[in-house]
Amino acid sequence: MPMPKRIGAEDYFVRLEPHQRPHLEALRDLSRGVAPHAREVLKWKQPTYVLDDNTTLWML
Repeated sequence: MPMPKRIGAEDYFVRLEPHQRPHLEALRDLSRGVAPHAREVLKWKQPTYVLDDNTTLWML
């Protein structure tokens, strides 16, 4: 079954399964703490943290 289309990073986190949520929310909090200046976007259907010049820092 194909993954559902997501409209943004927030939508990605809203649609997580209950068993996924605590782990990915912890990684999200860690990511925001390490790079508060990075934007959270979707790339390849995954939350990705990028700098203003679109340099990808990391993906979850």
